Amino acid sequence: MSQDYFSGSQVSVFINDIWIDDAAAYNLTVQEAKMPIYGYGSQFYDFVAKGIVTINGTLAINYRHPNYLYIILANKERRSQDKIKQNAITDQLNRMSASQELFGQLNNLSNIDDKDLSEVSKYYKQKYWNEAIPQAAQTDTLDHDPFEMFFTYGVGSTGVIEKIEGVELLGRSKIIESNGQPIMEQYSFIARRYL
Repeated sequence: MSQDYFSGSQVSVFINDIWIDDAAAYNLTVQEAKMPIYGYGSQFYDFVAKGIVTINGTLAINYRHPNYLYIILANKERRSQDKIKQNAITDQLNRMSASQELFGQLNNLSNIDDKDLSEVSKYYKQKYWNEAIPQAAQTDTLDHDPFEMFFTYGVGSTGVIEKIEGVELLGRSKIIESNGQPIMEQYSFIARRYL
């Protein structure tokens, strides 16, 4: 009989249906404040009363942009409002027209200086990939709708999925080490339920 164990390289993190491919580490703590109840003359408790449950954790993401997780959350909100098929078709048409316009600009590359090339790059990201420019998400706010996180371990029928509901971000910190490891942003959170 063989045992299946999972390593950190087999873990994937999702916020709703968005894969957080830059997730480097996370920890999760679930605690219940149980209270022992003693009867008259009891040396050991007779039963335990249930208490409040707290779910705390942190999620560390390899640094790409300031407030990277807020950019993902903003995209999640936009994606959840964009699920209608007609919007997807319109989006595809916009991407195609934007890419044709971009290719027209890139044909004159010899006449473009570095500053203009940076503007063309921003235009490409915003129009073709429908990607918000990161500076728009630099308002360091913790105001967001609660979301779900999923952790998958392994793949296929031998994999395991865990889910936490009602996730609320509490804060963020930056981890910089002098040993050459990537810079990470660490987000602390609380959650309502762990399944």
